Amino acid sequence: MNPCQEQNVIRACTDLERDYAASRAKLLSFAEFGASTETDTLLFDLSSFKAKKQSVISTEAQLILSSPPRSRTSEGVKLAMLSLRATVDAFARYPVLIQQELAKVGWYECFGPGRVIIRQGHVPQNFYLILSGTAVVTKVTLNKQTGELFPKTVAFLKKGTYFGGALFVIE
Repeated sequence: MNPCQEQNVIRACTDLERDYAASRAKLLSFAEFGASTETDTLLFDLSSFKAKKQSVISTEAQLILSSPPRSRTSEGVKLAMLSLRATVDAFARYPVLIQQELAKVGWYECFGPGRVIIRQGHVPQNFYLILSGTAVVTKVTLNKQTGELFPKTVAFLKKGTYFGGALFVIE
């Protein structure tokens, strides 16, 4: 191969690489393009485009709601109410009076995976509002063919849903 042919081959390879790089840049999505560059050269805040994690009530509100209702101050009740309102949309839709009463007498509990909260057929003693996570509702059903009882998942309850029962007396 003579030097002129060699130079043309090199130029052709260089042109192919440039064309490939240009076509590849066109195929990248905006997220891929932003993720592949250094964050200090970006003209926008990359954290604005990340998936939002499930928010939970503040640690201070958890401590207030874990304390006995008699020992809660009006400031503590207000802080717990504001934290619940900011975290759980369903709570914010309750009337303010109900929000205050729930913050006064409600308490914070955390249940681990697989924990039974209410059994089918039992009268609920509490009103539960899910602040984070998921609760699985299972129902014991009779298999008509075998006559055996088996658990069947009937629903998944997520943040903002409630279950159980309660009697509210607001003075």
